[in-house]
Amino acid sequence: KKKPNAIQETLYQDLFAFNLVKNENKDLNLLENENAVKQSIINILLTNVGERHFNPDYGSDINKVLFENITPQTISTLKSLIRTSIENFEPRAKILEVSVTPSADEHYLNVNVIFNIINKTEPINLDILLNRIR
Repeated sequence: KKKPNAIQETLYQDLFAFNLVKNENKDLNLLENENAVKQSIINILLTNVGERHFNPDYGSDINKVLFENITPQTISTLKSLIRTSIENFEPRAKILEVSVTPSADEHYLNVNVIFNIINKTEPINLDILLNRIR
């Protein structure tokens, strides 16, 4: 039996780890499709390498770059770290573009990642603010 066109087919599902509250059906809340992949990318970028005990290579080293002076070389290094981390740990996403824009006062960086989900054609846009917090 075919599904109506208005219903989106679920390709990917992940647990929403930050909110393990049961919904009205007494099931755990799930993230689906692009929301699942977006949350996975955010988790990868905000996890320091070595932070996960049973997977010490997981994550990115972008926090080390955040405390450097903002130069074109720093931004280039940050873009490369972001791209490499996502390519290594999120096989569902194909990176199209990574852009990094410093704020006027340089206390945070705006990261924009444009990617496709495998088996889908439309690009997905993900914005992340990276703060320098000591």
